[in-house]
Amino acid sequence: MKDRFVTWSSSKEKKRKLLALQLDKSAFKVDIYVFEEADIDKEFAEKLEKEWAKGKDLVFPEAHTKIVRPLSEDSLLPDDIKVDETGKIRNLQNEWAYLLLTEKLVESIVDELTDIKEKVNTFTAYSKDVFEQTKSLWERILEHRREKNIGQDKVDELKEEVNTIFEKLKSLRAEENKKFGEQAETIYTELKSNIEQTIQSIQNNGSAKELFEKLKEHRNNVIKLTLRKPSREELHKYLDEAFDLLKNRRSDRENKHNEKRIHDLTEIIQKLEKSQEYDKKDLDYQIKKRNDKNVNQLESKLREAKITMLEEKIASKEEKLADVRNTLASLQGGSK
Repeated sequence: MKDRFVTWSSSKEKKRKLLALQLDKSAFKVDIYVFEEADIDKEFAEKLEKEWAKGKDLVFPEAHTKIVRPLSEDSLLPDDIKVDETGKIRNLQNEWAYLLLTEKLVESIVDELTDIKEKVNTFTAYSKDVFEQTKSLWERILEHRREKNIGQDKVDELKEEVNTIFEKLKSLRAEENKKFGEQAETIYTELKSNIEQTIQSIQNNGSAKELFEKLKEHRNNVIKLTLRKPSREELHKYLDEAFDLLKNRRSDRENKHNEKRIHDLTEIIQKLEKSQEYDKKDLDYQIKKRNDKNVNQLESKLREAKITMLEEKIASKEEKLADVRNTLASLQGGSK
């Protein structure tokens, strides 16, 4: 897109003027050089139109004036200067305004990308939030490319920077996964050993109530601690067998019935607590995204509706949890 334009003032004016318009990108303004027709010759006028307008430097005669106009004005030209090519002037103003806005857009994206890159270079651990931030920024870049707000050459440059960030984050995530695996294996071995010791105590006729509490503690640890999915499933199955062994050891039918109810209620509480934790995380996420400056009004209203539903769901589950816990406490008290 050209940043220079030459035209004559209206032929209806008594003293015509040759106008040379040049876009000042840094100031978001336009410099207008005005030459009175009487002060210039035909050769200069031709050079101005054919050479200067295409980017070549040209020495201007001293007899000229300079006017600076912001692009935000209704018209590029002052009211006292009229031209026949008003349509071209309007189009030129729109093109220049669009050009500068796209350059500002690219600058803002580059600044954001630079901030992310500098931040990532200081990381010693993987950050999912920064990964999502970079992903969101890249999606915006692609959207602007589709809308032709950013050229392909610039997109290619930005892609290299984005890939550098992604590679760094992936490297950190790989290290984190490796540490996770090592930690998970250690925890799995320890939990399995603890469950085996509890099973041994069950077989040695230890206190049913104490052993049941130990099994519950093991179950909570299996749920909360760092484990791989297959290991977690194996330990859950192992615990199920331990609970069954404890229940089968009891000869009193009523105690067996109570133990099953206690077990079931414990699982219900765990499921409710897990579900409640998920809902609370979802609520925190929705509240955080509600203030996202990229969210439009419709999306904001949708998030408000989700927040309301989640708050009501959490309150309802709290009531249910209290009721189940009271029932569980009653049964546990009766089984002493």
